[in-house]
Amino acid sequence: MRRPLFAALAGFAAAVWLTVLFIPWSPRDYEPLRGSRLFVDGTVCGLESKREGDGIVWRMMLSDVSRADNFNDFGIGTGEYPGSSRDDGSAGGSTSGDPEHPLGGPPDRNGRVLCILDQEPRVDVSAHVRLCGTLYPFQRAMNDGEFDLRLYYHILRIEYSLRDVEILAASAPADPAAASLYRVKKSISTLIDRCFSTKNSPVLKAVLLGEKGLLEEETKDLYQGAGMIHILSISGVHLSLLGMGLFSLSAKLRIPLPARGTLSILTVILYGKMVGMGTSVFRALVMLTLYILSKVIGRTYDLLTAASIACVLLLLDQPLYLYHTGFLFSFAAVLSMGLLLPALPGKTLKSLAIPLGTLPVYLWTYGTFPVYSLLLNLIVLPLMTVVMISGGAAVLVGAVSGYYKKLGCGLITPGSGGLIKPSGGTGAATSIAGFITRAAGLPAELILDLYRFLAEISQKLPGHEIVIGRPSAFQIVVYYAMLLALAAFSSWLQLPSVRKKVENPDEDYFYGSIIKDAQNMYGLPNKKGLRNILTIHQLLKDRLVLSTLKARMISIVRIICTRFNLRDNRERRHFAMLCASFWITISVLILAFHSFPAFEMDFLYVGQGDGIYIGCGNRHFLIDGGSSTKQELAKYTLLPFLHCRGVGRLDGVILTHEDGDHSSGLLEFLENAAAGHEQIRIGSVWLPDIAEKAKGEKYHRIEELCEQLRIPVTYISRGQRLRAGTLTMDCLHPAKGAAYASANEYSTTLLLRYESRGEGRDISKMDSENQQEHQEGTEDIVKNKEQPNRKNSRVFTALLTGDLEGQGETDLLSWMDETDMNNLHADVLKIAHHGSRNATSEDFLEAVSTNFAVISAGINNMYGHPSEELLNRLEAAALHTFVYRTDLQGEISIRHKKKGGDYQVKAFLSSTTETPETVK
Repeated sequence: MRRPLFAALAGFAAAVWLTVLFIPWSPRDYEPLRGSRLFVDGTVCGLESKREGDGIVWRMMLSDVSRADNFNDFGIGTGEYPGSSRDDGSAGGSTSGDPEHPLGGPPDRNGRVLCILDQEPRVDVSAHVRLCGTLYPFQRAMNDGEFDLRLYYHILRIEYSLRDVEILAASAPADPAAASLYRVKKSISTLIDRCFSTKNSPVLKAVLLGEKGLLEEETKDLYQGAGMIHILSISGVHLSLLGMGLFSLSAKLRIPLPARGTLSILTVILYGKMVGMGTSVFRALVMLTLYILSKVIGRTYDLLTAASIACVLLLLDQPLYLYHTGFLFSFAAVLSMGLLLPALPGKTLKSLAIPLGTLPVYLWTYGTFPVYSLLLNLIVLPLMTVVMISGGAAVLVGAVSGYYKKLGCGLITPGSGGLIKPSGGTGAATSIAGFITRAAGLPAELILDLYRFLAEISQKLPGHEIVIGRPSAFQIVVYYAMLLALAAFSSWLQLPSVRKKVENPDEDYFYGSIIKDAQNMYGLPNKKGLRNILTIHQLLKDRLVLSTLKARMISIVRIICTRFNLRDNRERRHFAMLCASFWITISVLILAFHSFPAFEMDFLYVGQGDGIYIGCGNRHFLIDGGSSTKQELAKYTLLPFLHCRGVGRLDGVILTHEDGDHSSGLLEFLENAAAGHEQIRIGSVWLPDIAEKAKGEKYHRIEELCEQLRIPVTYISRGQRLRAGTLTMDCLHPAKGAAYASANEYSTTLLLRYESRGEGRDISKMDSENQQEHQEGTEDIVKNKEQPNRKNSRVFTALLTGDLEGQGETDLLSWMDETDMNNLHADVLKIAHHGSRNATSEDFLEAVSTNFAVISAGINNMYGHPSEELLNRLEAAALHTFVYRTDLQGEISIRHKKKGGDYQVKAFLSSTTETPETVK
């Protein structure tokens, strides 16, 4: 068996994956302690600056953390750090070991705490510090496609964050080497700022030092949209360039092999510690170390075995790395290089090996694929070595010049345009140093400018991004199985060399073993006789069929070569590329296949706000989509959800009213599109048809942006119907031209109805005089009347109320009483105004019956929504009403089941799926 160690380690990784999959992780919940003031004691293990909003903050990481209720619990009374034990000699002083402690028992000593400071702390890495700060837990994912910040930090063993930090005491660094590495990193960062332009220095610091904190959001979005975000991470290219470059240089200096191997490994380890030992850095470090060791001891290096060793070491430290995107991307790329790259014939297909291997990870993470990234990476990746060499050389010259400047030589001074320029009047040395610095850094500057230019151009081209959606686990398994099958039978695709190997069996052990098996089976006297039999024409004449699978594959290849008249190597190579391309195309189509459910409704968690997605086959709608607590809601919540669902275009966005907690997402979409950064296409926008004096600033702003972007605006009011196939939405409120004291009172109220085929009852009270079942359109003004039950149909209804309350609710109830709709039934009732005590009154609940209700509110919101009064009214109105809350359960998803015509209700944070009996 080839690579037995790789097979064993791969089996171990699979076992870990199954264990993590079926045994859920349960991190400690710190949400109840949000805003609490804590005193902590720990060791500084990391310091970095990061952009946050319009400013810059410092992120200080603490390890070996202990906690206390107050500073005296540490057993000290002064600001001086007395050591790791109390003054009385007892160990520690934290009360967090008490089970009654508000944090729920002793902390994990391997856990870390992230401290956010407004300015750079005057502490060194590895110093022991004692501080106090306000606890802020990390937000977990509450919707499909949303980034799970809590999981990400839990994988890194970071428990929570502290803000408003006050450092009470600090010691000298306990690890001088770690402190020195941090100072070197900080000096290099300063030199990069001096030597390069403002727009390129953050990119170069990310490339050379792994510092991504100072990257502007625009730059990260630009690189990610172009499919080039991976170049901003430390990877095997960096460590290989450093380690192997030093290894080769020391070889030319005739340094003994063991010494240069040790020197290279130590240098790479120090570099890894300086930039932060992330998953990709650790993987590259292990693989490079094994490669150098193989050279030292004279053994053969195997890429797959080295990668599997790195993978197992990481999983032994943290099994949850299997959920870490960086880990998955890194090892998917390496395994593609080891398994898929040798299997693909032709340089063109070989260049696709890594994109093919990482495609499932990319789609699972983003749900989209940047089309032009395949071409861009063919340009970008080869130039990365030049960027690193040029940037490193410029920094080195700047460091040497800075050293001489400290000695009074004054070689160079910072220039205003980026690259450092010579200061006048310092003689020839200054001119030489300035020229060398500019010459060294110029290639990096030009290439980074080229990267930015290519990324901007690629995102302006038509069809630059394909929205595919998140593939299922089954699709991913089938896709990788097909790629593994391609790799397993790769030797049969190498058609140009097949005949040569058969005619010269002694040159290849593989074919020699087949001949030996055939000799034993047929009693052939020598290899020469079998060699003649295995030629193409003789094989077809004698129909020799060997029992082994390998021999049968040779027979198939021979028949194909003859059948398609593939006599020369070029024809066989083209045929091999055609077969591989066809197989890869089928694999990608299976992975990218996405079908939309017949009907889906999702109440998204948007913080304190509303956002409802409705999908009906290939038609997609968004009702509201705003938040008063979440910043950039469209970018971080709405867009990831839509891309996860495979939605690249919204047929319509319905705005119930203009308050920010309902309109901020739509405004963000429109303003970004107006600025040239279209996030999603919008077919039309529907606004409530109210009096001009009732329209506010946001209302007019949406109208202006829609006019600028040529997006049709439809004004809807009571009595109008919005239709898309068997999906209809009847507007119950507001009346045309109505004016109210507040925007909540004119909030658009819709009765949604979806009719599915199958046995069931009609539970709707509204229909159109137009009885055409599948009429397509965005608006149809009709009169409403009672509809007789239809046979072989099942109607699902939902009453969506926005923020309706007060006089608006009273007007709606009066109209319902006049039109004999005061006994309206809806399968789902969306509770108005996030569960405010002033909304969804007792009279409203008497007029509307429901199977279950949904409340959209923010976690621990300042308004106390949903109110106790509202919850009591729901319980009193219908004891069997099932209440879903987005603040407790996240996204609430309702889907039509293909079998039986029932509707399935599922909460994002619940492991079970609820199907209320009354919805069946």
